Amino acid sequence: KDLIVNSLKEHFSVAEKFVNSPATAENIERAARLIASSIKAGGKVLTCGNGGSLCDATHFAEELTGRFRDSRSPLPAMAINDPAHITCTTNDYSFEKIFSRVVEALGRPGDVLCGALLGIVIGLAVHGLATLADRKLETRETQA
Repeated sequence: KDLIVNSLKEHFSVAEKFVNSPATAENIERAARLIASSIKAGGKVLTCGNGGSLCDATHFAEELTGRFRDSRSPLPAMAINDPAHITCTTNDYSFEKIFSRVVEALGRPGDVLCGALLGIVIGLAVHGLATLADRKLETRETQA
């Protein structure tokens, strides 16, 4: 029981710090404006992540293509989460290229890559971000 209570307290403490940080709303607003600008100009959103962060990235893309809060037209978004692609790319190239290969294939100038990446796994997105820069896609690094 103590483990459960302490875990919940830790969760609420982290969430409170996140909500109370001035950078949180600023970063979310900046990302939302970037995404909206891209979509209005005919771009799309690609999302990626590693482990549990891939679930967050997938959920975000689903909210854009599905229904978030209100009924509306679907927005162009796709998560880089195809298990066949991930295992094929890892086998044929390396784990570090799972994002960049999709960005290279599907990314176009004006598109946005949203990475739900935490801690050490940020290195996995480096190849994806380099590919984005080569293809002139929008990149922003924010900390919340």
